[in-house]
Amino acid sequence: MSINSCLQSSILARYGLRSIAALTLLVAGCGSGSSSGSEAPLASSASSGQPAGSVSDSVASSASSVGSDSSESGERNEIDACGLITDAEATAILGETFDRKTPTTGSGSGSTCEWHTASEYSITVDVGEPDTASGNTLVLDPIVGEPKPVEALGDQGALLPGGVVYFAAGNRLNYLQVVSKKAGGADDRGAVELAVKLASQIAAAS
Repeated sequence: MSINSCLQSSILARYGLRSIAALTLLVAGCGSGSSSGSEAPLASSASSGQPAGSVSDSVASSASSVGSDSSESGERNEIDACGLITDAEATAILGETFDRKTPTTGSGSGSTCEWHTASEYSITVDVGEPDTASGNTLVLDPIVGEPKPVEALGDQGALLPGGVVYFAAGNRLNYLQVVSKKAGGADDRGAVELAVKLASQIAAAS
């Protein structure tokens, strides 16, 4: 995918992303570049867009574990995205054993991790920098279209095409994408279940 250089520095700074790999999941339809259906659109924490529709899933009971969490104190705890999912969990989500796990960290307090299989199924998790979702308020840029709310996350999560979920936790704007063998491609259900699990972990670690 071609990334318009005019957006790279501003998006990396705004959302605390740590790699071009993470950036490519966020940029959609930029300049003359092309994008695939599995790439995540751009999210922001300053827009009036409203999600539409609803996602019904079996993990709604986990909602009670996702509440208001703190980074209001100014602490900047580092969170290792690769440490949020065990190897066994990653294999179960993907539906086959992964052969590559790629961590990406930077000077901030977030991180990105990607798990890939030989068949090119994958999980991508990006833990945002603190205060990128102040007050755990999730607002998406209008460029994403009409995302569906994630019932188990309330107004703190949204499902987008391509097995992508954006969610606010620990006052951070986080996202993940799941493309699994079990689903034969983009795995919306797997992404929702993983987002609910990670939201409580990120909240506790922040």
